[in-house]
Amino acid sequence: SDVYKRQIFSQNEVRSIIKKRRNFEYKLRRKQIYKVDYIRYAEYETRLDLLRRKRKTRFGAKKNSISDYSGVKRIHGIYNRALMRYKNDVGMWAQYVMFCKNSGSERLLGRVFASALQHNPLSVELWIDAATVEFELNGNMENARALMQRAIRLNEDSQRLWMEYLRFELLCAAKLRERSNLLGGAAEGDEQSQQQASHKAFVQGAVASVVVDEIFAKFPADFEYILQISAMIRELTGFQELLQSVYDRLHPIAAADAVSQVALLQHLHRDGSEGGNSHYVTSLRAAVEVQSGDARLWAALAEALVASGDVAGMAVAYSEAEEACGSILVSMWLDWADALQRSSQFDQAVSVLKRGVKAHPTSALMAQRFASAIAAMALATGAGFPLQELRSILETSLEACRNNQDKELVCRELLRVLLLGGGSPSEIVGCFEAGLLAVPRASWLKQWFVGWAASCQGYKEVMALMHRVVPTPGSSAELFLECVAYEQHQQTPDPSVIRHFFELAAQAVGDSSAKVWDEYIRFAYASNDLLAVATLQRRASQACEDFAKRGSA
Repeated sequence: SDVYKRQIFSQNEVRSIIKKRRNFEYKLRRKQIYKVDYIRYAEYETRLDLLRRKRKTRFGAKKNSISDYSGVKRIHGIYNRALMRYKNDVGMWAQYVMFCKNSGSERLLGRVFASALQHNPLSVELWIDAATVEFELNGNMENARALMQRAIRLNEDSQRLWMEYLRFELLCAAKLRERSNLLGGAAEGDEQSQQQASHKAFVQGAVASVVVDEIFAKFPADFEYILQISAMIRELTGFQELLQSVYDRLHPIAAADAVSQVALLQHLHRDGSEGGNSHYVTSLRAAVEVQSGDARLWAALAEALVASGDVAGMAVAYSEAEEACGSILVSMWLDWADALQRSSQFDQAVSVLKRGVKAHPTSALMAQRFASAIAAMALATGAGFPLQELRSILETSLEACRNNQDKELVCRELLRVLLLGGGSPSEIVGCFEAGLLAVPRASWLKQWFVGWAASCQGYKEVMALMHRVVPTPGSSAELFLECVAYEQHQQTPDPSVIRHFFELAAQAVGDSSAKVWDEYIRFAYASNDLLAVATLQRRASQACEDFAKRGSA
């Protein structure tokens, strides 16, 4: 072997390589062949050739031999065999193209792409990659343009393809502009100067302008996509006229929707500079004067004012929005209060949230934030904790809530207020009971209830609560295990009680929680009940798929 004669690999390593290759070849000649076998074979040969090159460099060998070509040739053969079987596998074609680029086999790329596109004409990525190779690697604009145009004929609804074609035409124009600038000193009448004059329209983006017209005709109402197109044009210098024409067409589309209007204004003006932000605010002010009844425009204006540090202007904007719209969005009330709290204006934030709760009485989030703001102001100012006021606010909101998610949010905040504000045990129990009536399947609420009772009530009261609450629907594995742990930590644990909670858990969550079965088996093993251990393992394997998989592994 050449690699052995040149002392790149030892005799044992050569034997190992031969054995590995033999195993791969056997796999590729069996009756049932899998794609992964080809991939692993190619990856192995690629790593092997990389190791050979590193050792050759380390040993200082400069003269090339057969081993310098045979490895790459073998890998090409593996990919060709694989792609004869899996002609429509775009991922494998892409992997082969990447290998050709990395191994210095660029001359083969033309044939590889031709075959790949013949079998996968609807693969946008392959068309783009082929055109990129022609343009960037081979420097052939005409072939690249032909590939892109053929791709669009076959995939005319692909937004990605249209965008890449426009990018290609813009890059071509930019490259010719650079060439024209280099030839700018040539004498008038010179052949290069004549070529520069003849390509003036192309250099200014005439072809790209035609592509933009086609994009607007193909996707006339897709505002987000055309905004991405304008962002791409903006990244390249020298196409201001084309960019302005895109903006002029976007304005009528955005005028019908406030969100689109805000996005366009951000794109036009919000570039991170101080002047850009001020232009953005000015544009938004002009927009709200025209559409003063649209709360989303007011929200964007207030956000821009906060970003620029103008909290006072933000407050004025929200006040004007409330007056103009009659009622502003919940998110606007919350953003208004957040900005005031960040500037340490807690009393004003509370006042804003109070008005927000009045405007949106069914919003659980508004009530929760209102209660949090009152509590934060009390703690910041050192005033007494307004427990009764917060209870009244949250209980009213709980009655007004329409879905379980909002009810859980309010219950959580009400309990937090009672526990933080030193509510009496009867008040806390009443809150838990009201919460369970509102959201009976909330396992976290049951867990809080049991945990709180375990910390401040006697054994009989806690056990009565567990037997009442735990068997109800919606209880989680953690709740059952918490009940088991409570009994196990007693001075004289009752095994029958522990077994009872484990059986409840097995019935409720045994099909989805392997942890419950693990703890149940551990308890039986600690009790020296080996027969029960065997029985539980059989039950767990039948009931819980995760437990069965783990056991078989």
